[in-house]
Amino acid sequence: MRKQVLTLVAIGLVVSMFSAARAGIEENLAQAQQLYSQAKFFEAIDLLIKTVEAEKLEPPQAQQAYLLLAKCFYAKENENEAKMWLGKLRSSYPCLQLDCKKNHRKFMDLWYSSGQDSLCEHADPGIKNIAVVDFLNRSIIDHDKWNPMQYGIADILITDLKKLSKLQVVDRERVQMILDEIQVQQTQYFDDKTAVRVGKMLGVHVFVMGSFMQVEKNKLVIMPKLVKTETGEILKSETIQGKPADLMKLLAQAAEKVAGWLDVAVSANEKQALHGSVSESLQAALAYARGVNFEDEAKYAEAYGEYQKALTADPKYYMAQDRLEALAMYGKKTSNQ
Repeated sequence: MRKQVLTLVAIGLVVSMFSAARAGIEENLAQAQQLYSQAKFFEAIDLLIKTVEAEKLEPPQAQQAYLLLAKCFYAKENENEAKMWLGKLRSSYPCLQLDCKKNHRKFMDLWYSSGQDSLCEHADPGIKNIAVVDFLNRSIIDHDKWNPMQYGIADILITDLKKLSKLQVVDRERVQMILDEIQVQQTQYFDDKTAVRVGKMLGVHVFVMGSFMQVEKNKLVIMPKLVKTETGEILKSETIQGKPADLMKLLAQAAEKVAGWLDVAVSANEKQALHGSVSESLQAALAYARGVNFEDEAKYAEAYGEYQKALTADPKYYMAQDRLEALAMYGKKTSNQ
């Protein structure tokens, strides 16, 4: 009986010590996050490195620590150290995905270049990997006004498709990075051979691409298509039309259509997420698209201004808010460096 009591006491002490250590790690990470938010990067780095070296971190804690270290070094313009910690993060947790909408474009470039793309083995084998490339503007009316949507449609469609649990969608920024490497423009020059080459580099089997056009004052047509990367063969295509003011709703319909092409079931909650969170402001969508284009050109001050316009047009437009926060986080809103 006494031995049992001693054993229980020992177990209790171990559990208490473990709980205390875990709480200490959580406190350190919270403090480091606060230091980072206050732009006290050196202090945050010092605390994080001591925590990483002294403690055995649980996976969520290690992920938070490595990512925060990378952000701190990036903020201090030490891209080599930032890339090193991102590489450690990718190699330790190959299935981890960063939200590109909540991180600065250059930081995401470091993330993509910090390790090899990995097709993570999902617990659910039904998950499918796809990529979306920019749509071509073929508008007859107001062609120049719609030009930014060549970049915006793909970006918005990717955000919609990521709401579907059975799809793994490559970030537009990652596609753009590879096309920049091989010096190909996403729209006019994305031909069958390019699709095969990029598809192999990304590890995807199909692309969503297409075009759009305003043909009348109150008629907008979006023409998505599904292309097989191995051959460039068009597997599916569709014409979706409506009023220009209903652009975001039309894109939500396009996302559902793509899911159907891939035999991906859309749950009631996912359908509500697709149609319930879109902006009803065309002006907000156009301003957002102009911001995406400016970010492509590394014109961050101009991008910041366009995202502000998008939020002015629709204060609830969360995609524009995410981009504003990402740009402001790294101090790029007033500089084009």
